[in-house]
Formats: sequence, structure tokens, C-alpha cells
Amino acid sequence: MEGTELKSDDPFDATCQRPDHAVELFFAGRGVTRLHPHFLEMPNLEILWVDHNKLRDLRGIVSRENKNSSVIHKSKSRGLFALKELHAEHNLLEDLGELKSLRFLHTLNLSHNSLRDLDETLGWIGHLKFLRFLELQGNVITEESNYRLRVIWQFPELEILDKHVITPQERGLAEGTYG
Repeated sequence: MEGTELKSDDPFDATCQRPDHAVELFFAGRGVTRLHPHFLEMPNLEILWVDHNKLRDLRGIVSRENKNSSVIHKSKSRGLFALKELHAEHNLLEDLGELKSLRFLHTLNLSHNSLRDLDETLGWIGHLKFLRFLELQGNVITEESNYRLRVIWQFPELEILDKHVITPQERGLAEGTYG
């Protein structure tokens, strides 16, 4: 078929490095609907681009031997625990539950997805204390009352929200409103 390019959903096909040595992976625009199990074999990955796909959730970035446990023990789990940047804009994301297992994200782009409830979204990402850059525009949640102030209050170290620098005035207003 001329002009049709088949793209694999296997991340090993997108890197020239040994998977366990890869620190950045560009996996955008492949039309994937799920994350391949091989993502779990990339423990040193720090930057992941999965934008412009058809993902509804991020299952596949973490695997636990005991799925009923809410406590993650690295010795019993595999995943992208070293991840510092996640670019997952322009997908169909509705569920961010897997992000609860990550701790070191400083850049998170979830713009133009299907996030509909701000409280639920903050429940999934509110623990990210290193977060400096957050993109949520293009989701219904940005239309909720006091959206910007609530997000600023949730993340005291956040520097940029939806491509706009957070001002000291906004930080003070968020603290005065929610603190």
C-alpha cells in the first residue's frame, strides 16, 4: 500500500539502544491504543513521548506482582520509575491511575485528552512533589471553577501551568483561597 506506513506498538522497534539503556523514547503518532509490555523492560527511561496516539489509560508503565497491593516495592515490580518527563498530550486519556506509582516526574503534558473530573485527576497526580511543568489545557477539567488556583495550590513547586508562568500573585491567591 503506497503511502501507508505500518508502525509497531513495540517500543523496542523505536530505539537503537539496548532497551535497558534507553533514557529517552519518542513513541508519538503511532496510533497505539495500549502500551506494549516491553515498556516494562526500560527501567532507565527518563523521558517518554507517547503523544498523538489513542491511549485511554497508561497501563503498561508499571507492573506489580501483587496487583492488590497499593504499596509499590521496587523489588517486586517493574516499570518506568525513573521517568521524569511524560508527554502524553493528544490521546484519549481518561484514567491516570498508573501515575500514582511514579514519584519523580517534573514535566507532565496531559493536554487535549478526555480528563473530565479535576478532583479525580488531582487524586492521580497530586503526589508529584517534583512537578514543575504541567499541561492540562484542552481537557474539560480546565473549565471547572477555580481550576487554575486549585492546581497551583496542589503543587507549591509548580512553575508553569498550561504554558503560563505562575505569578507570585496567583500563588498568594491560591494559598489564601485553599490554604
